[in-house]
Amino acid sequence: MSQLTEEQIASRRTLGRWLYILGGILLFAGVYISAFLIPDVVRSASGPESMTLAEAAEVAGSEQTYARIEGGTWDCDTLVQVIGLSPSHRRYGPLEEDIKSTEIFYTDGESDVVVFVTLSGEVECA
Repeated sequence: MSQLTEEQIASRRTLGRWLYILGGILLFAGVYISAFLIPDVVRSASGPESMTLAEAAEVAGSEQTYARIEGGTWDCDTLVQVIGLSPSHRRYGPLEEDIKSTEIFYTDGESDVVVFVTLSGEVECA
């Protein structure tokens, strides 16, 4: 039987400390996921709630709502294409303009309620 040296004992203690720290981090991550992310997944599992723009304006506020908004119209006069520079496919080629996003307002019939919408890329109003 061989005796453990002081160096081996210190190495095992250091490894034990790191295992406790790693276990604490994993426990904290698990508690975070359980407390904050799982309830959101459970609420959204049933799908979005369908509502009009006026109903969405009434429930908008402190609580999160997963909704599909129906019955509105796009205000095509407010359509804006946000253009930025994008590198071309060539490695050292010139920069090209690219439409990064589209911004538009979505309103109910009377324009009492308006939603600002940003869409990815180029989108036509129709």
